[in-house]
Amino acid sequence: MSLPEALRAARRRHGLAETDPTHLLPAYRGRIAPLPAARRRAFTRHLEAAIAEAFAEPTLPPTPPSPLPADQEALAGACCACCRGHCCSRGGEHAYLDADTIRRLRRAEPTVTRAAILARYRAALGPETYEASCVFHGIGGCRLDRASRSDLCNSFLCNDLKAALRRPGTALLAARDDDTLRRAVPYRPGG
Repeated sequence: MSLPEALRAARRRHGLAETDPTHLLPAYRGRIAPLPAARRRAFTRHLEAAIAEAFAEPTLPPTPPSPLPADQEALAGACCACCRGHCCSRGGEHAYLDADTIRRLRRAEPTVTRAAILARYRAALGPETYEASCVFHGIGGCRLDRASRSDLCNSFLCNDLKAALRRPGTALLAARDDDTLRRAVPYRPGG
């Protein structure tokens, strides 16, 4: 079935009107596997370096990214869930975390110690992750809470997501690679 045919069928299946937009998104199709000890060690080394830098120069707190308005946040979350983390696939063992992320954590929790920060992140590592993706990228999405994610993770909007946010409201969210539909879900604000 061609992509246009698959999209029409998905619209009918989900009871969406022809006038409701379709937001085309990338489809992440990685494979879940155990998180190897070597990747855990590489992440720990990276995090230790970021923590050391943040504690060495604590006076440079970054400005946190501005959150999206609530209606756009809901649509963005639904789009990312449909995509399943295409942008996360480049997070590797650094998870986009840097000294600025640690400085932001310290600004929110001035008494937090190096050891506590390291323990928090290591505890968030799961037994499994997507192969060759971010160490926190699991089957249920990111294993980190928003406050612990990097500023990049909290503010990045891929071009497909930006396009979707320009047309809020009821829509079909369609994750595809090339001309193949991988997932299609309806989005209804407040629903």
